[in-house]
Amino acid sequence: MLYMRNIELSIKEIEKYASEYSEILHNSKPKKIQKVENIFSGPSIYFHRKAIFRSRRRKDFLSDRHLEYIYAALASWGMHRLGPSETKLADYELFKKSIRQSRDVLKALKVRFKNKTPKVNEEFIKEYMARIRKAFNAMVVSTSNSHLVANSKVLHHIIPSIFTPIDRRYTLTFFHKSVPPAKKKQFQVFWNLTLIMLKMIQDAKVKKILQKKKNKRFNTSILKKLDNAIIERVKIKKKKKKKK
Repeated sequence: MLYMRNIELSIKEIEKYASEYSEILHNSKPKKIQKVENIFSGPSIYFHRKAIFRSRRRKDFLSDRHLEYIYAALASWGMHRLGPSETKLADYELFKKSIRQSRDVLKALKVRFKNKTPKVNEEFIKEYMARIRKAFNAMVVSTSNSHLVANSKVLHHIIPSIFTPIDRRYTLTFFHKSVPPAKKKQFQVFWNLTLIMLKMIQDAKVKKILQKKKNKRFNTSILKKLDNAIIERVKIKKKKKKKK
């Protein structure tokens, strides 16, 4: 099992983890199970696609409708549960206001990386890590302390060319991580995984896996394709455990 520290990783460490997890992904056999894009349906796909579409239109970016679609997508992805559960979304007006506080940095990222993913290097980290951290910390998405999961899903629906949605069941399981209690540490896990996944999609073996994912219903970006491939990998692993 690989162990990834909750501290800022060097470029060399990012490349090492990306290479090792790319190999793990490559060695999986997703064709043996139902494709993830055939599992999710209804509002899970509808609101996700609507939010991603709005994120790519200049006049709609961070508009009321864009943020409403993100909010609805989060609810349909299980981020707001009825009854005595800690999994609750924040009030919509608070959610909207907290995201728009970072409009300038998010818009700058969108303009620069609209049709391409960034190269993971010292220049990108130096220029954007502090600003992305500030936007991450300003967000009020969930009433729980799990900022890592909630904020990553919001950022994916704002700039899908940079950020991958992260969840406990699949993403964190695949990368052998958990949600640390401190918000500072949660950002570090988010940032490390963001950089590693940006590196992974450059791996030749991973590219072959993602090229096969041609169903556009849920494969809305290169990073969502990677997310779907990871979900399939974790499902396979759990399926094998059940057989033992």
